[in-house]
Amino acid sequence: MTKAAQSERIAWAGWSLAAKPDWRPLRITGDWFSGTMTIGDGERSVLQVAWWRPKKRRRVAAEKRFQRWLQESSLDITVQHHDPDDRFALSAARLDGDGHRLVWCGWSRQADLLVDLRYEPDLPAASRRFIQDRAVPSLDVGAIRDPLRWQVFGHGFVSPPNFRYMKSKLLAGDVNLLFHSPAGEHLMLRQVYPADLALERRELLGWTELPVFDKGLHYHWNETRELAPPAHLHRLAERRGVRSVSQVFRFAGRMYLSGTVAHDTTRNKILTALLETRRRGGDDNRTLEAVTAMNGEGN
Repeated sequence: MTKAAQSERIAWAGWSLAAKPDWRPLRITGDWFSGTMTIGDGERSVLQVAWWRPKKRRRVAAEKRFQRWLQESSLDITVQHHDPDDRFALSAARLDGDGHRLVWCGWSRQADLLVDLRYEPDLPAASRRFIQDRAVPSLDVGAIRDPLRWQVFGHGFVSPPNFRYMKSKLLAGDVNLLFHSPAGEHLMLRQVYPADLALERRELLGWTELPVFDKGLHYHWNETRELAPPAHLHRLAERRGVRSVSQVFRFAGRMYLSGTVAHDTTRNKILTALLETRRRGGDDNRTLEAVTAMNGEGN
């Protein structure tokens, strides 16, 4: 759909929309296949976005679920939006007995994705207008076979094709996303802000030393290589090693590790990407590409 003329966006699990500068996720549940994000400003929740996609490959599953939503929800359809490229269809409905609350439900043929958006009836008029006139028309979607953008708390990421979102740990100054691929690989993307304070606690390479999602794992780095950083980065380094479930026996639960860490002085952030794979040398520069794509164009 047409993007609103707005630099702020929130992007998650294959969907994105325009947002006011003070809007932030208040709560995120679920995984790649289904979940809910509650978005709010400094005072209250303003919008809820729910998503659903089939766990098995059924090409029209989202469309069928969308049609069932229309039939079973007893909502009066008031307007329909159709993407010019026929990539996304969106319908708006007014809840029975409530003249101020709208609910939108849409589905994407290319992504086999269903998205539901709704706000509370007592939302201020200015926020309702922004949602109706800016946020909803800006809704865009992407498929798992393409690189996908993720944008929360002012931190922008790009996940590689065919990597599904597993889970996250989110703080305004420390955002961590974990993905996995059909090949059994795991990719962790992280941004830490402000970097100047973080580097007082731990030097740059130290931010690749400790697992975030599973404290029982151990990283053993064998090789570190400094790279020539692009203009917006002060320092850039690649690392190679192995991951194990034992500090002593490195063969126990071993996977090969590739990592990239950078210091973004322009945005005062530490950027890291770690890839666990079963194949030695199987990185193909994906962690380097993931780090250099953070906070890029469109984020």
